[in-house]
Amino acid sequence: IELQDLQQALMRAWRLPELLVQINAERHAETAQVRNVLLAVRLARHSARGWDNAALPDDVRDIAALLNLGEVPTLHLLREIDA
Repeated sequence: IELQDLQQALMRAWRLPELLVQINAERHAETAQVRNVLLAVRLARHSARGWDNAALPDDVRDIAALLNLGEVPTLHLLREIDA
């Protein structure tokens, strides 16, 4: 059995929320819901100690693409949410 299949079966047997199951499934990695959660976690991790982390421009770029916004408006939105 593949490890991924075992993980999926256990998560379903434990009746974990479907979104959590999908986040751990490679085939769902590009769905908007999963992408949203993954980007939010990444942004939270990178901005935890301030907005000067070198990885934040990549996060902003990817979030802007998800939201179909420019990077500058996305950064303003994120900082507004953080305030």
